[in-house]
Amino acid sequence: FYDASVLNQGYFIQDDLRLTANLKLNFGLRYELFTRPSAIPNPDLALTANIPQDRNNWAPRAGLAWDLSGDGKTVLRVGGGVYYNTTVAQTWNNFFRGNGVEVVNLNVTPTDPGAPAFTRGRVSPLAGARRPVTDVRAVAPAFDDLTTYNYFATLEREFLPNWGVSVTYQGTRGRNLPVSLNTNLRN
Repeated sequence: FYDASVLNQGYFIQDDLRLTANLKLNFGLRYELFTRPSAIPNPDLALTANIPQDRNNWAPRAGLAWDLSGDGKTVLRVGGGVYYNTTVAQTWNNFFRGNGVEVVNLNVTPTDPGAPAFTRGRVSPLAGARRPVTDVRAVAPAFDDLTTYNYFATLEREFLPNWGVSVTYQGTRGRNLPVSLNTNLRN
């Protein structure tokens, strides 16, 4: 049994600056720290001992609102920022258990010789079966938190009191998206 604790923290500062009666600027900076659990001490395979921390999650944000007509009825809003996302705790559990020793996966069908009866309990290995090479999961030394760059531009126009129309363009670019590679490690 191994306890894997994580702590997610976020700190944010923001300010608005009115440049003119028709133009307002908004800017902010966020710092996020998603601490990861410690690796299993004294693992059977050294490459499963590394769970690096990502401590450089600085996320600037900026936006502006511009009253194009000066009457408050036509407004252009643009903005963008950097966003980080934590890795879910179950992912770390997969790494802890996928060390080549803790969990052995063996697939059998009910008609295979020696196949156990269906159960939700522990299943004994098949008599005479060779123990299979199991999955080994290791975290890349340069593993960083998922990062997205989001941006948008919206044009709004009021055509009747309390009625308006808006058109928005929004984009997102992802970086450091998690990927799993099977390198077929051998004993």
